[in-house]
Amino acid sequence: MKNVVVVNRQCQNIDGFFEKGYRIIVLVVESEQDIKTFRAKYDETKILHITWRFGFEKLEGITYLDFEIIDEFRDAQRKIDFSYHRETLDNMVLSNQYFNALFWWNHIFDTHKIDFVFVNGVEHKQLCELCMEVAQRRDIPVFTSPPRLFFAPSLFCFNTNVYLRFMHGYINDEELEQNFYFKFDLGWIPPFYLAHSKYINMFIKLLFKLGGPLLLDFVSYVSKCIRFKKAGRFWAHFYYFLRLKKMKRYYKKISHKPNLKQKYIFYAIHFEPEGNTNVCVPLQNQLTVIQMLSKALPEGCKLIIKEHPLQFMLNQPRMFYYLYNFTYFKDISFYKELQKLPNVEFASLEMSSKELIDNAFAVATINGTVHFESTFANRPCIVFGGQNIMLQGAKNIIYVKNFKKLKEDIARLNSDPHEFDNSAQIDDLRKFIKQHAIWDESPHKIYNIIESIEYYISTDFRNDLCKQKNLSVSLTQRLKA
Repeated sequence: MKNVVVVNRQCQNIDGFFEKGYRIIVLVVESEQDIKTFRAKYDETKILHITWRFGFEKLEGITYLDFEIIDEFRDAQRKIDFSYHRETLDNMVLSNQYFNALFWWNHIFDTHKIDFVFVNGVEHKQLCELCMEVAQRRDIPVFTSPPRLFFAPSLFCFNTNVYLRFMHGYINDEELEQNFYFKFDLGWIPPFYLAHSKYINMFIKLLFKLGGPLLLDFVSYVSKCIRFKKAGRFWAHFYYFLRLKKMKRYYKKISHKPNLKQKYIFYAIHFEPEGNTNVCVPLQNQLTVIQMLSKALPEGCKLIIKEHPLQFMLNQPRMFYYLYNFTYFKDISFYKELQKLPNVEFASLEMSSKELIDNAFAVATINGTVHFESTFANRPCIVFGGQNIMLQGAKNIIYVKNFKKLKEDIARLNSDPHEFDNSAQIDDLRKFIKQHAIWDESPHKIYNIIESIEYYISTDFRNDLCKQKNLSVSLTQRLKA
């Protein structure tokens, strides 16, 4: 029997693994209730260990501690520390939880032969995802399903940095369009808020309508008889809410509607904190990225930047999680540093990003979906996030490897923009996206994922792994030279 580790916080169907002859050694779910649900359905012959996201904060792995392993995983520890600063500043407790989880995972891989690891979703560098790092260092295939399109996840090999083509079941033209043009529903209430009686849930919805989750926090704080699930930290949330309001006022003060007839590069500021940017790329510091762009621009070219539309909307049910400690990631000081750059302009929040893209000389991003928009608008796109974006082969993409190369590429773009014209590629790129995305609600999703993983492991994984290792060795040698 083949063994897998599955991080399935969305708690989607996992029957496909058993039908394909797999045993799940560790299944990670979202809540303690999910543990009960899955354990009631599957015994230990199907799933050996079931734990939940926050269950890793209570694991015991110290008896397996090894200092050499601590050194080997320093980079993983740094990323996890960064990720968990969204929730806590208690570094002593956090690092202790990290060590326990790290050595617990190592013990699992020492004890069982694991064929592959599957993380259903994007990498966020949670303790439950340490299995990715442990498996990677043992050359065990690791796969994630990041939502590169809003409703249609892709399949990505963590070891080789390759997006897998689905064997079948990928999206069609209509579904692709739905992913490009969707309205983000801020009013949607996550189910965990509504885990009460009918009338309490109605009251919660009313509170959300009147004052958002912050009002729910306040009512829970002052009431002696009502304690809502997912409510708490009122004073901390209130403090950060005031900081957020101040930050928004400052941005509105320094932003304006820029002249779109001038030559400019448009940089769409990423939402912070966001795991997909914070821990999945070689350079996540947006201040550094924008400074690099500013210094690399040719004379007479402006850099227009615009804040993410959701950055100031954190008192919403689906965004409230980000309010706590958000200033650790982005604060007014970020804007003040950017104001020191003479060729940078702040675009008003009311301006359409599409309008800014359509009139831009080029677009820049770390790894945001703006690379899709710029590609299909046939605008050159400068990417700082390494080659982990989906459209890796698009002619309009300029990958940033160092400052010197960035400046040279922008100079090339300035002298011959037709070199980056991808109009002849558009149809092929659309086809590529459709073949590398699957509809999230498809009942056959997990079966298609498993079949695509199995095919990749049996064909290209080892060759791609060798290529990736050779690149890493080459980089290390250059750094030592």
